Amino acid sequence: MQKIHSTLPHRLGAWLFLLLLACQTPPPPLQKGFVWEAKRGDQVVTLIGTMHLGVRKDEIPPIVWQRLQASDRVLIETDADAATPLLLQRYLLLPAGESLKQKLGERDWQRLVALLKKSFPTMTSDQIDRMSPAAAASQLMTADALHADDQGPSMDQTICETAKARGKACLIFETIEEQLSYLKDVFTIAALRDMLDHPEGDDFQALQKAYLAGDQARLEEMITEMPSEMRTILLDRRNEKWISRLDSLLGPKQTLIAVGAAHFGGQKSLLRLMTARGFTIRPLSWQASSSP
Repeated sequence: MQKIHSTLPHRLGAWLFLLLLACQTPPPPLQKGFVWEAKRGDQVVTLIGTMHLGVRKDEIPPIVWQRLQASDRVLIETDADAATPLLLQRYLLLPAGESLKQKLGERDWQRLVALLKKSFPTMTSDQIDRMSPAAAASQLMTADALHADDQGPSMDQTICETAKARGKACLIFETIEEQLSYLKDVFTIAALRDMLDHPEGDDFQALQKAYLAGDQARLEEMITEMPSEMRTILLDRRNEKWISRLDSLLGPKQTLIAVGAAHFGGQKSLLRLMTARGFTIRPLSWQASSSP
């Protein structure tokens, strides 16, 4: 399972973005871009909706670096590098004696193997047979975006690493184990079968293009509505938990929060939850004059 162990921690956010950007009741876009300012008293919070994969450092909007420079600290979703081999094995491999082929049945098993080997030619059938449904789903969802192995770190990681290089703290909203547990609850055998019935196609490049253009409306058009249970687990519950931890994580004056763009849409979005906690929200321009 070397393929999963070496790559998946850096890709969790990637396929979460593809899923989580869909929101049943997103607020109307106020301007092109995914950046807001939240103020409460002396506290200033810059909120960046990220695309976890497919955005190089030189493609990150200039306003991110401008706001990062002014911030005391940065908050991201999780530290993927904190994943240990034992933790990954618990969530990404089936227990000894269990078989993904047996769980899926011959027809769906053959479809899964064909799709994964097309994108990951070195992956073996034995490796796939040991995968948990969540691990297999992750590989399917990143296949179109990850044909090559030269993908750089996620946008979130790039922001976090830049913050550290500038002597700023980079904190997390949830542990990698918490994130893996959410994914395990969502991506069951039934969900994996549904993915096989509705393959992603070649949408990633169009999704990437729309994101870099700051085109919220286009992104929302491209993603189908999320099933309510999935939205509840992957968005609503996490947003509420993050908000409950927010005050203890904020810097003394300015903080930059960089999390998946979907967390800013829906009835329990971070924008709505922060407004309920006394923050005043305003959108910021996707472009700015400052540079990294």
